[in-house]
Amino acid sequence: MEKQFKVSSALKNIIGKDLIVDDFVAIFELVKNSFDANSRHVEVSFENIVEGESKLIIQDDGKGMDLDDIDNKWLFVAYSAKKEGTEDYRDEIKSKRIHAGAKGIGRFSCDRLGEKLSIYSRRNENDEFSKLTIDWIDFESDMKTNFDSINVNYELIDNCPYELLTGTILEISSLRSNWDAEKLIRLRQSLEKLINPSQNNNGDSFSITLNAPDFLEHDDIRKDTSKEHEIINGPIKNFLFEKLGLKTTKIEVSIDSEGSNITTKLYDRGIFIYELKEKNIFITSGNNLRDININLFALSTTTKTIFTKHMGVRPVRFGSVFVYKNGFRILPIGELGRGDVFGLDNRKQQGQMRYFGTRDLFGRVEINGENEELKESSSRDGGLERNETFLTLNSFFMEKALKRLERYAIDVVKFGNVENIDVSDLKQSITQDDKALIFIEALTKSEDIIDIKYNPELFDIVSDSSEKSLKAILKNLSRIAVESNNIELDKEVKKIKSRLADFQKLAIDSDEEAGKERKAREHAEKQARLEAERARQEAEKARAAESRAQDAEKKSDEVFKESLFLKSMMNSDLDNIIALHHHIGIAAGTIENYVRNVSNKIRSGKPVSTETFLHVLDEISYVTRQIKATTNFATKANFNLEAEIITENIYSYIQEYVLNICSGLVKVDGDFRTDINFIWKNVNPIEFNVQFRPLEIAMVIDTMINNAVKAKAKKITFSAEVIDNGLDIYISDDGKGIEKSIRDKIFDMGFTTTKGSGLGLHHAKNIMEKINGNIELLDAEDNKANFVLTFTR
Repeated sequence: MEKQFKVSSALKNIIGKDLIVDDFVAIFELVKNSFDANSRHVEVSFENIVEGESKLIIQDDGKGMDLDDIDNKWLFVAYSAKKEGTEDYRDEIKSKRIHAGAKGIGRFSCDRLGEKLSIYSRRNENDEFSKLTIDWIDFESDMKTNFDSINVNYELIDNCPYELLTGTILEISSLRSNWDAEKLIRLRQSLEKLINPSQNNNGDSFSITLNAPDFLEHDDIRKDTSKEHEIINGPIKNFLFEKLGLKTTKIEVSIDSEGSNITTKLYDRGIFIYELKEKNIFITSGNNLRDININLFALSTTTKTIFTKHMGVRPVRFGSVFVYKNGFRILPIGELGRGDVFGLDNRKQQGQMRYFGTRDLFGRVEINGENEELKESSSRDGGLERNETFLTLNSFFMEKALKRLERYAIDVVKFGNVENIDVSDLKQSITQDDKALIFIEALTKSEDIIDIKYNPELFDIVSDSSEKSLKAILKNLSRIAVESNNIELDKEVKKIKSRLADFQKLAIDSDEEAGKERKAREHAEKQARLEAERARQEAEKARAAESRAQDAEKKSDEVFKESLFLKSMMNSDLDNIIALHHHIGIAAGTIENYVRNVSNKIRSGKPVSTETFLHVLDEISYVTRQIKATTNFATKANFNLEAEIITENIYSYIQEYVLNICSGLVKVDGDFRTDINFIWKNVNPIEFNVQFRPLEIAMVIDTMINNAVKAKAKKITFSAEVIDNGLDIYISDDGKGIEKSIRDKIFDMGFTTTKGSGLGLHHAKNIMEKINGNIELLDAEDNKANFVLTFTR
């Protein structure tokens, strides 16, 4: 005996409002159905949502449906003519569209949105209208009722309550959710990201309009207050990051339609860096990934600020890395929190300074063609199905896009915040150490590389400390030039080899001079060791005296408090003295290298531009300030100067530095001041642990204090508060203040109103931005100096 499955009426809930749990996703599904019906335009309209019988009306101008279509397609649950290949493709051939849906359940989004549904549709202007009426409540009364035994009404009618030439209208009434202004604004912003205009699926011939007559007055107010991003009504403008014109570091990675090769292009603020062509090694189940593009942008502090100004929302709230298939977005990928399918934030926690997270990135992954294994999950808000092909896509994204972007933006150029630069500016940033060589060597060493191009103006990579890396790069480039028959690359390799030979000759001539310098350095180191030994003996005597004094000292909580600084020089032992000399030696060596490089260029007859001199002076000034900061507190710091980066309570660090180090004599322009009163308002301690370089933070604080003293201040006040994930430290003084005419220039390099270099605040700004923080001059009616330092976890 043969039997068949029985289907409960509860199936409606399973594939309707229980499956599609997000209102935005439900609307997306219905809009995609209109696209698949070859519509050119869709109107999404909300009526009576403030009061009265609320309705959502979705109207398109597609090919429409007759009674046979409704009966054998729309009412046929889980059937998809698109997937089966029986759809009428004549219009599709003209439009060159690829269908956005193929599961046959998107129509049940109507159930998610409202209790009742009326469909009006027709194929030709002279035809009658097909009408289907459904009350979803009829399916919810008794689970024992068979799904296919519940009747729905469909008929032919002469008149339609809406103006409809051809196409389909969905009238959804008794809406299940409340649609207020805030939700409609978010819907509009989501619809802007629904279609990717850069993908070749004829998206330019498809448009969406959002209508909500109840909020026309709301829109008029927003127009008058320049809050266009909060307007609800009107055509949807498809979002594309490139249209904002923001200059940042970006990488483009693509796999060709055959799945044979991968092409990578890197640009930094509009300047071409390199282009790489290599074999596609990303294979799953015997098939290569194919026809996939990745566009990824690194967001600097400056870029984030400009983005927020343009879009009216911070990038982290707008989204991070989206995924599109044939031009339609796959939710919730890219959304804050639940959309991090590539695990960016978990990875960043393993290395805050080495990796990018969702707050640092913006971009999209574009999947083109069929790519059947990369398919949307049935829940429609679950992203892509987690199968082998998805894992391979994840690996492709990580290895060829994300890591290469990080390797350049973090390791090579220190992720610059300046938006407008030229080749010479970028060259100074890239060629100041051997990281550029390591970067190029890593790019060229793979045997899978077919061809490579790079910007020859940027990589002035001949230096006395990089001969080994340079030879490895030249070997790799020579191999690639031969294999790809790249004549231009071969010429460039030969030119660099010639320059290397010239440099080696110059190095031989300078050996004698280097020997003299080495002897002088050894003599200085010997003297430093003798001085350190004397300091150690003095420290032993001081520790003995301290031990005797402790018996008589009153115990308190502060005695046992673990602090970054102590109030005396008692613990200036041998280790700290040696560390002090070590850091000063490194800084001095850095200055020496800058001077020698410029000197060599002048001696060899190479032109040295004014910009180059200014850059060298800027770097020398920065290192000099490091030396000054080191000597200011090294002898008083209970702190390991060898550590470049520490994770500590930044609030306690700054408080201890100000009260214990800066509260003594303050030296400005050669004069000592003893009348400076430091006030710290906060009574209760604040716990706020972040990663930072102590010397750099000391440089920032020293700059703020020195500027205040130069302004004749006698009192410097500090206060702090924690807001969300940020720590704000306010620094104000009672000096002569900062005139309005110059308040927007104080962070510019070289700008000064005193005899100083004009580099202190410029360096402070760079240091704060490098640790993902900020320094800002706050408005003040009396023009007093009132700064805020912002740190983020």
